[in-house]
Amino acid sequence: MKSFYSFVLIFGILLSNALALTPEEKHEAEKKILDECKGSVGATNNDVNSILERKTPTEYKGKCLLKCAHEKIGLIQDGKFSIDSFKAFGEKELGNDMKAVGVFNEMLDACKSITDPDLCEASAKMMDCMIKEGLKRGVDPKKGIKESIASN
Repeated sequence: MKSFYSFVLIFGILLSNALALTPEEKHEAEKKILDECKGSVGATNNDVNSILERKTPTEYKGKCLLKCAHEKIGLIQDGKFSIDSFKAFGEKELGNDMKAVGVFNEMLDACKSITDPDLCEASAKMMDCMIKEGLKRGVDPKKGIKESIASN
């Protein structure tokens, strides 16, 4: 499943080696890191599947699952989101598609002030914001930013 929102989940894996991965391999890489986090936060397979389906977690364990993935891949640094890491991901994931990078950066700019002292809650709020901002710009969370823009 090729999706723009994979960056919300598994940025580090994608940053380090996913540019050459097929959509199926990206999906498996996302699932792997979520499965690694699942036990440490007491999340379920349903929590993993929900995130893979690009649904913002509503249960606290699902939110903490998302936070764990964000921490593992370096998007949370010093107790807050690293906007620089987000931007670097977007540029690498979207390559030289400047229109897609521009849309990504607009979405990120709209969401960069997301904060919450509870990083589990902050992770879910960030995912929710990026999905909503993407939808405002015609991005289907399941198709991805490039595919959504290309079909407009």
